[in-house]
Amino acid sequence: MWTWRRTKANSGKTAREARTGPLRWKNYSAQTGYVYQYVLRGSRPWAQGTSGDEEYVFHATRDRKDVFAASVVLTREVMEEWSRASGRELLAAERYAVAKLSLQAAFDEYESEARFREAIVPGMGMIEQLLERLGL
Repeated sequence: MWTWRRTKANSGKTAREARTGPLRWKNYSAQTGYVYQYVLRGSRPWAQGTSGDEEYVFHATRDRKDVFAASVVLTREVMEEWSRASGRELLAAERYAVAKLSLQAAFDEYESEARFREAIVPGMGMIEQLLERLGL
């Protein structure tokens, strides 16, 4: 089940505006030289993983013509490992921040859009690095 808002089909707005107004595409200048635009489309339980895995689905483009989906999966196993090490669970906003920074790290690393067909699954080391950047 998606966690974004559902809207009336015949609201008179375009698909982009129907959510709650126009989508807020964010820009990211990657180390690969591309400038990506991306937006979070929602989160849901990850169908391919175990219970408790959470998938964040982003739409992204690097040429403003072709939009592709990119998924970041935060596994229950890694989240529990981080919780045991830190003594607390990550808040929803912190999990989103980890997903967003993981996507940006992939923008820096991946040369082709084809690499985004596979879900980005950050491990414990990556999550610790990202949370350190956030000061957590």
